[in-house]
Amino acid sequence: MEPEKAEPRQTPRPRGRLRRMISEGITNQKARLRKVAAGVRDYSEPCKNCVETAFFLLAIAWAFYVFVYTDRYKPSIEHPQVTPSAQLEIAGRKGQDVAVRAVVKVKNSGKVKSKIVAAFYNAYGHKVARKGEEAGGPPYPAVAQADLENAQKRGWETHTARHYQQTEATTLRSGNFLLNSWLEPGEEYERVFNLYVPEGFDSVRMALNVWVIRDAPFIRRRAAEETIRAAWGVDGQSGRLRPSLSINNCSFCFSDNWEPYAQENESHKEFVEYHGIVQNDANVELSFW
Repeated sequence: MEPEKAEPRQTPRPRGRLRRMISEGITNQKARLRKVAAGVRDYSEPCKNCVETAFFLLAIAWAFYVFVYTDRYKPSIEHPQVTPSAQLEIAGRKGQDVAVRAVVKVKNSGKVKSKIVAAFYNAYGHKVARKGEEAGGPPYPAVAQADLENAQKRGWETHTARHYQQTEATTLRSGNFLLNSWLEPGEEYERVFNLYVPEGFDSVRMALNVWVIRDAPFIRRRAAEETIRAAWGVDGQSGRLRPSLSINNCSFCFSDNWEPYAQENESHKEFVEYHGIVQNDANVELSFW
């Protein structure tokens, strides 16, 4: 008689409660994974916002630097650069008298708007005389040494001619212009007139002088008219035109303290430097020889 074969043993299926536990465990694990992923996204959003904010602030700072500091503030604290120039040429003759055509120019070559405090010219006639050893004078080395010493005492340049010398200047014409005027950066003023030189003069020289003050709206304590002003006068001996400058030398007060400007005064030098007051001149000479 054959032995009975044992049937294969089957693994019992999990019951309903166990199935639910496994399903809930898988669900909870998925939920935890979703929370982790959401946390990563939550951290990335604030970082992204911080980066965008930083770039926005940098853009604002760059715009301020370019449009405010570079274009407005920096030019406003620079000293004005106003260049005067003059040209002289013979326009005609009538007998021994000479008509000289004069062209006077003033250009604002700087970056800041500038107010003209005083702009004026004086034209002088000169005669030339023989001098030196040939005219019975002292030897040239002695004359040159004396001129050099005199120039050094006064802080002047020295120019010594050997055979000829110009006599004392005679004022032929004087004038002022650009009264209460402003010059924008790059703007140029030009005036043309004739200068009539009578017989007896060998040359004519024109001296052009300009005083300006900058327009600085960012740091200006007071208006330019309240800072420096010019009163016009004529020299009693030579007849040349000249301004008398006065400055309101009061830095931290509300009252006026007008003082005659003195170039050797240290406080006046500081005042002129602080407010951007600049003086410039030009000299040109025309000989009839």
